[in-house]
Amino acid sequence: MVNGLPNLQLLEGHKNIKKLDSMPAEWIASAFDTDAGRTNYCENHLLGNIPDSIADFKGFYEGRLESLRHRIVDLLAVQATE
Repeated sequence: MVNGLPNLQLLEGHKNIKKLDSMPAEWIASAFDTDAGRTNYCENHLLGNIPDSIADFKGFYEGRLESLRHRIVDLLAVQATE
């Protein structure tokens, strides 16, 4: 799942390197100075609840996959099929 769409986020070089050095929840906390900034980033990128540990990654991945699927269907104005 590490290279699947729900786990990918395009970032420029330096930001991407910093992100790779920590767990996502730690990175979000350090990358944004305010709760509003963190909330805005998570909402814009459909991140939902970011897990604190790798043990919860599968649920995060599946939830984001569904959120991305809904956004793509809405943007393309098509009917979703299973």
